[in-house]
Amino acid sequence: MKEVFLDDVSLPQLGEAEYRKAIMQALDMSDHFIVVISDLEYLSSKWIEEEMSTFHSEMKEGRKENSNFLFVVTEEVMETIICRNKKCFEIDYRRYEIIKISEFKEKLINYIK
Repeated sequence: MKEVFLDDVSLPQLGEAEYRKAIMQALDMSDHFIVVISDLEYLSSKWIEEEMSTFHSEMKEGRKENSNFLFVVTEEVMETIICRNKKCFEIDYRRYEIIKISEFKEKLINYIK
């Protein structure tokens, strides 16, 4: 139904110098941004931070109308997020929906229709 950009699939054939260009192109062509988190420490990754910030800015500036930005997380990550009252996310991202990975099939389709 939808073409998905997965860095593990799309980037291995590229040299690191081409990573950013490929990622930015994928973000530009994307209608939705879904961050799958199995460990909150991954949010501090340079690439994740840049991707999230770029897509968020595109939405905020009106170039991504009718787009969605959401998080899909493991049960353990969800517990941590709730315990920290979402303060493990930068303030710009706290308003976005967080879906447990066990519930994503039912909920995700509503976002990407």
